[in-house]
Amino acid sequence: MTDNILKILAVCGSGVVSSSMIQTRIKEILADSGIKKVETFELTPAMVKSHLEREAADLVVSTTRFSEELDIPVINAVPLFSGIGEKEFIEELVTTAKQIMQQKGE
Repeated sequence: MTDNILKILAVCGSGVVSSSMIQTRIKEILADSGIKKVETFELTPAMVKSHLEREAADLVVSTTRFSEELDIPVINAVPLFSGIGEKEFIEELVTTAKQIMQQKGE
């Protein structure tokens, strides 16, 4: 059953380097918080909408801003790279992930 998996879109400008780093860090952070069932997808901002049309996701963690509103939470990942506000980022990520998993019945 895949309903109990937290699906996260890791988004950066090119969909490669930064999103790969985001993906690794968020999995580490969430595992440390007891959330181990995480699936991530590395995307560019332009790919997000079409991905969501094909497959549901629970959360977007991104280094870029979106011009469109999404129906799922979006968390700014810039603090992972700058270090400024990293503690707040981690708190927001963990809190949001736990709320989503609670809604899924985990």
